[in-house]
Amino acid sequence: MDLSLQVKPFFTFTFAFIFFSIVGTLAHELGHIYVAHQLGFDTDLHYSSMNWSGRESSKLESFWISFGGPLQTMLTGSIGFWYCLGNKEIKQFGMKLRHWIGLFLGLFWLRPVFNLLQGVYFKIVGNHESYFSGDEAYLSDLLGWPRGTLSLTFAAIGLVICLYLVYRVVPKSTRFTFILSGIFGSLFGFWLWVNHLGPKLLP
Repeated sequence: MDLSLQVKPFFTFTFAFIFFSIVGTLAHELGHIYVAHQLGFDTDLHYSSMNWSGRESSKLESFWISFGGPLQTMLTGSIGFWYCLGNKEIKQFGMKLRHWIGLFLGLFWLRPVFNLLQGVYFKIVGNHESYFSGDEAYLSDLLGWPRGTLSLTFAAIGLVICLYLVYRVVPKSTRFTFILSGIFGSLFGFWLWVNHLGPKLLP
């Protein structure tokens, strides 16, 4: 792997990670909203969450609404992954814009990985009661499973998929730059949306 930083690709990739971090967050919440609407609930979209109202939801309805977000994220990520998997055009002609878009969609699978790491961080630093939080932990609770069951399962699948995309699809010549921009762009995009843009646009 070439360890030299390529400046122009770094800024291009960083912008892409910022953009897709915001899009991925909103798409995730819209997944919840879509299911809630199908079940006849009223919904409100906020910058990093949603809520449903109109009547009291059953346990089964709560499960499906809560699963709507992760399901959307994983479906989108899987579509991007399958598009890149064994794509002969990439091998013959290199990465084109459509391939990069598919790659970034595939990286939606980073969300469960990030959720797990965030839970561990808040447990260690913030003394939260559990290493697991978010939709995956809540869904495990509803199913009566150990709290980390879905968090660990989805994170493991996501990690394998994302490692494949980074080490088998991203060209070696730009891989180091891509990884650095991914770390910086994803964290900055999350911070920018959650702390600044999101509360102003979708309070």
